[in-house]
Amino acid sequence: MGLLAGMALLVTTGHSAGTSEDAIAAELVARAAVAQPSHPRLLVTADTWRTLRLRTASDARLQRAAAAVQRAADACLTAPPLTREVIGIRLLHVSREALHRTLTLAMAYHLTGDDRYAHRAARDLLEVCAFTDWNPSHFLDVGEMTLAVAIGYDWLYAQLSEPERAVLRRAILDKGFAPSWTPGLWWVRAENNWNQVCHGGLAAGAIALLSEEPEQARRILARAIACVPVAMQAGYAPDGAYPEGAIYWEYGSTFNVLLVAMLEQAFGFDFGLGAQPEFMASADYVCHVTGPDGGAFNYADSVSTRPFVPLALFWFAQRLGRPELVAVQRRLLDADMDRLALTDRCFPLLLLWLQDETAWTVSQALPLDWSGGGLKPVAMHRSDWSSRACYAAIVAGTPGSSHGHMDLGGFCFAADGVRWALDLGMQDYNRLEKMNLKLWDRTQSGDRWKIFRYATQGHNTLTIDGVDQRVDGVATIVRHDTNAMAPFTVVDMSPAYRGQARRVIRGMRLCGRAHLLVADDLDGLRPGAAVRWAMNTRATVKLVASDRAELAQDGQRLVARLLAPAGAGWAVQDVSRPVQAWDEPNPGVSQLLCTVPAPADGQLRIRVLLDTGDARVDEEAVAAWPSVMDWIGGRCPAQGGL
Repeated sequence: MGLLAGMALLVTTGHSAGTSEDAIAAELVARAAVAQPSHPRLLVTADTWRTLRLRTASDARLQRAAAAVQRAADACLTAPPLTREVIGIRLLHVSREALHRTLTLAMAYHLTGDDRYAHRAARDLLEVCAFTDWNPSHFLDVGEMTLAVAIGYDWLYAQLSEPERAVLRRAILDKGFAPSWTPGLWWVRAENNWNQVCHGGLAAGAIALLSEEPEQARRILARAIACVPVAMQAGYAPDGAYPEGAIYWEYGSTFNVLLVAMLEQAFGFDFGLGAQPEFMASADYVCHVTGPDGGAFNYADSVSTRPFVPLALFWFAQRLGRPELVAVQRRLLDADMDRLALTDRCFPLLLLWLQDETAWTVSQALPLDWSGGGLKPVAMHRSDWSSRACYAAIVAGTPGSSHGHMDLGGFCFAADGVRWALDLGMQDYNRLEKMNLKLWDRTQSGDRWKIFRYATQGHNTLTIDGVDQRVDGVATIVRHDTNAMAPFTVVDMSPAYRGQARRVIRGMRLCGRAHLLVADDLDGLRPGAAVRWAMNTRATVKLVASDRAELAQDGQRLVARLLAPAGAGWAVQDVSRPVQAWDEPNPGVSQLLCTVPAPADGQLRIRVLLDTGDARVDEEAVAAWPSVMDWIGGRCPAQGGL
């Protein structure tokens, strides 16, 4: 059986991993005969440093990035020693700091020739290699630490003494490779980021030791090449939307990119990993999930970090020959390069993926609308690709997916450089676990849903009678329309409200690509059931009429108009303070909400218009609009009173 055929059989039919790994190992033997025999071989060669120094002299953006790396390296010179301090169940913060220092100091050394950087990197590496272990009970810690030590060993090979190299080799073997062969490790064939991070970090160790420990290196690499496609397909299928959210896309995808790039550099061949269509399609997902204000639409366990500049996206742009993929990230990068160099442990890798200035000309603009399926379908619409664009996004899927929240139907909205409707995002895991909450219990009554940010009422969606959405409910995007002036998305959330309503449909429409209409149709409600519509915002909210609220933020203004049902009124709830002892505060955040009783016939329509200017609203025309179900059939009016 051929190598690629074996890999395909493994993923699509569940063929035994042993057969596929044997085939890959045989291919590795052949490829190793022509692999780079000397160090460095992880992502770079000796010629890379010379080329990079020459490019830095003539490329202004690369020059600024290199200067930012050197300033970050200077900060590393005076940083405290690395110690084995476990917080909760994790050593991860130490592994990440080790990776940050190693990449930063080693890159700075090769750019400047300053021995201080190499000496400090060696000291840090010897410190972590002296740890009793790298915390294999939480194997992400091992994956990141193995990558750090492998990079140090490979990039600073000539600067380390042979006794120092021996210490690093032994640590990779004993603290990285050995615990990874413990029987029953769930991450080995996981469908999420653990697969990519753990295998990616171990593969770096294997390539670093390819000459010194060829048999062990081939076993580690064969397993990684066989198993990572499981996550590359399941986590990104069918078209690149990532169920765990933007931040976890950045985490898993960065390590996946490193694996592909390391294999290409070492063997001249990526074993078919770079041809996985679902994975490569995710570059477009990242572009669209990034709002014009620079923050990601942070559904699921994600955060609204600004700027959201996933460095791996620059690799995708380079690999695919599509500079438009990083047009927004380039702007964000230029505005915050020094902070990113200090806080993003992989920032030095950007120097390897930045294209020349002459390659930045964007010949093809990205579309304004995008939708992706999978476990957590998402859809986005925007007015243009400027920083002040109108932008709306919505999420479907299931709360039961990995890192899921009760956020089905949750939306965000940005305009004029302001995020008006926001998701609160994830909460610190260590703090929750320290309080004995079973954070990863995703049963209907699990502790996870006791956390305000994870529960239904913490999101921009509907709550009926104060009851959470169904953890096993699956909301689907049933229509995504890219109408030139009035694009819309319709989400059927009915399964998430099973037992409370027969049908719950939400439509999100960017009217004139300038105002957002959120339209909810419900039927089969218990008469009198309390239906709560909510939107989180950091704006100052002033209720000027029962059905009209004025929002002010960063010198901008938004009007929230409650168009239906007649007689319903706005309220404002402060959610900045913790609800329970385990909840984190949400500084400056309040909820704009309305609570409407279901009428006797159990049917209810809620219509909310977020007006960025002076939207001309014919309220009678809006009241006569067809139901959201009619939108699905294409009977959504072109303007219809707006």
